[in-house]
Amino acid sequence: MKRGYFAVFAVILLLMTSACGKSSIYNTEGVDIDLSKVSSVVAYAEVYNIYQEYESYFGKVIRLKGTFDVYYDEEKDVNYFSCVVTDEMACCSLSMEFVLAGDYSYPEDYPQNGSSVTVTGVFGVYEEEGLLYCQLTDAYLGEKGA
Repeated sequence: MKRGYFAVFAVILLLMTSACGKSSIYNTEGVDIDLSKVSSVVAYAEVYNIYQEYESYFGKVIRLKGTFDVYYDEEKDVNYFSCVVTDEMACCSLSMEFVLAGDYSYPEDYPQNGSSVTVTGVFGVYEEEGLLYCQLTDAYLGEKGA
């Protein structure tokens, strides 16, 4: 079973790195990895890879397109904002937490929960209660930022 997953993942990575012409997810418009212009299958596969190989992505500017989601932690009184990326069938999803650059207030300055969103930010990880979490910092919403 693992061998099958690896084969599928290898094919997807091969397709991503053999893009034709000027269409590429790497190093476009000041963004190191732009997943906003690829299929949901490719975007999901790359986000999965980011979670598996997170050390390779530290400091890279990543752009994602997905669904806006907010989680409120009552114990900590903190909102966690994320961009949810699904595969083609929408049976599997991964979310990338983000923190907007600047002083923003929820819900006034954020999209409606469940709406389509494009987010760009600098990839990093942080530790909370002994667990590592991936996130985009200094992030902005939209294609070019505010």
